[in-house]
Parts: sequence; structure tokens; C-alpha cells
Amino acid sequence: MRFCVLASGSHGNATYVEDTDGALLIDCGITARQCMQRMQERNIDPATIKGIIITHEHNDHIKGLPLLAARLKIPVLTSPKTWAKLNLKAEFISLRSELEIEFAGFKLRPFNITHDACDPLALVLASGKQQLGYCTDLGEITSSVYDNLKNCSGVIIESNHQPALLARGPYPAWLKSRVASPQGHLSNQEAMDLLESICTSNLQTVVAAHLSQVNNSPALLRDLWQERINKFIHKPDLYIAGQDTPLPIIQLPA
Repeated sequence: MRFCVLASGSHGNATYVEDTDGALLIDCGITARQCMQRMQERNIDPATIKGIIITHEHNDHIKGLPLLAARLKIPVLTSPKTWAKLNLKAEFISLRSELEIEFAGFKLRPFNITHDACDPLALVLASGKQQLGYCTDLGEITSSVYDNLKNCSGVIIESNHQPALLARGPYPAWLKSRVASPQGHLSNQEAMDLLESICTSNLQTVVAAHLSQVNNSPALLRDLWQERINKFIHKPDLYIAGQDTPLPIIQLPA
């Protein structure tokens, strides 16, 4: 299994995941044109994509969805409540929390997270012994998050903000409260707590995702990673996803 985070942040999210039997796109919050361009930059063939998974209905996860789904003539996989919000003319495949389905060669295990959307999902994609966890846009770490991610070989985890920056930053008070709430976004410290708790020898790759461009920075996150890494049982590789440039294609070990 290999994957590429094409875009990650408040202005758009999209991740490509591929295995031998096909590929999936997780979210399409950048324009269809941008998505195609970024795949081209990484020599990814859009024709391999068998479906688009939508984690929730916020615009930074669905902006390019209608056009891309129509252009590639592929189904949309999401929860029934989220599907009702999308109002799309496309094939729909239902995802329900903790109910595993097989699609495009993957075993998909969606699970609920806390966020201010109608029915937000994270998920684990499994193929053989490889498991990739995708978990962004959540306000708190629940037992379900831990249980689903603890055996993954790779994880894409939200690390949205540094609390001190958020507190003194330019956001209005209501938005600061939203971001820091249990229905908002994980801080750097919360993300590190989660990683420390799931970091066994299985975990080879960590991608920090959905960084705020106002209330966070890659440098701050790397400093915290270096501060915390010695407490980890195992030391995986860290990548930091950005808004404007796709990450390299990452291969999970067999």
C-alpha cells in the first residue's frame, strides 16, 4: 500500500491511497483541477481511482467533489447522513461506523469522531497486513479513536494548532472556542499524546495533517516531536502535510 497527501489544511484536503487492485481518494476539498494537477506532479494516474471517500460535509473536504466524481465516473463513499447533505448526482456507497466493507481491494473500517459536522468519520484502510489510519477533524481522542488506530502501520493524524498561538491569535473569540472545543480540532499536544499511546513496533509512518496556517507551523510541530519522541516506545518516520504542495508518495512496509 502506498499513499500521497495531495493537500491538507483549512483550505482543502485530499489524500490518494493505492494498492494492487486500485486506488481511493479520501476527501476532495481542493478543486478538481488542482487535484488532477497534484496527482500529475506525483505521476499518479487518476484512472486508478475507484471511488471517493468523504469524511464529512465541510467545504474544505468536498469543494472539488461534484466535478471530479462526474469526470472520473466513480462512486462516493460516505455516511447516509453526510450523503443527504451533499445533494450529488453520483453513485452512493454507504459507510457506517464500525461496519467493515470491502471496496477496491481494501477493507474499509469507518468509525465516528467528534467534530461539528452531521456525521463525521475517520477510517482505517487495510490490505493484507498493512493498515493505514486516517483521522482528521476531531476535537477529542475517544476510546474508539485509540482502538481503531492502535494496530496501524501508518497514520494520518490531525495536528491542527498550538494552544498558545490560538489563544493570542487573530481569530474571534467564538472561532477560538470552536477550534479548541471537543467538536473542533486536535492540538499539537493532543496529537502527540495519541501518537505516544499507539506507537508500537507496528507503526512505521506518521503524517501530521490539517495544520492551521495561522495557529501552527511545521517548525513548532517538529520541535514538539523532538521533545516527545524519546518517550515513544518506537520511533516512526514523521511527515508534515501542507496546504499547497503534495507530499511525496509514501510506501508502507509490507
